[in-house]
Amino acid sequence: MRVASASPAADAMLAQVMTAPFKVVSVATGDGKEPLTVELDETWKMETRPYRVTTGEFIVAGSSGGREEKLRLEGDIRILHYGELATFAFDLKGVDGMKSRALKGVATGVVQTGGRVSLAHVDAGSLVDSARIPLRATGKFINNEDSFSLVFESLPPDIADGFSGKGKLEAVATTPSPQR
Repeated sequence: MRVASASPAADAMLAQVMTAPFKVVSVATGDGKEPLTVELDETWKMETRPYRVTTGEFIVAGSSGGREEKLRLEGDIRILHYGELATFAFDLKGVDGMKSRALKGVATGVVQTGGRVSLAHVDAGSLVDSARIPLRATGKFINNEDSFSLVFESLPPDIADGFSGKGKLEAVATTPSPQR
């Protein structure tokens, strides 16, 4: 799914009125187990604040032979924070593991007083070897949202196959907050 903005042409004749048009869209994803890939256009990216992961680790359990695999998380996260909602666009990869792993997806959560954030459902991408075990993420914005931390943990799977994952990361903003 592509998220884009549309604006009238620069030379278009328009009524001079104050407006704030928006559209809320709901997209059916079947049983909710398959990920929905979301791509933001440049207008939307300018509304987000980019962060770079400074430290991160993720532990995959239940991989081949029932062993644990420890990964270092690297990458970027873009966040659109408005009121009590924050949308995280993850572009993370697991490094130093036995195989290529990544978390590339979008999740929206609630920001509480004091900067605490909770994402109830994050698609684990290829971080966990199973039929898309979802993750829960909790964390906190720090220093006027110049940085944040997140802790990931697997939600209970539909099938008890022993696969799970957990991890944590810290990230720092790479640009100032967008002006609204």
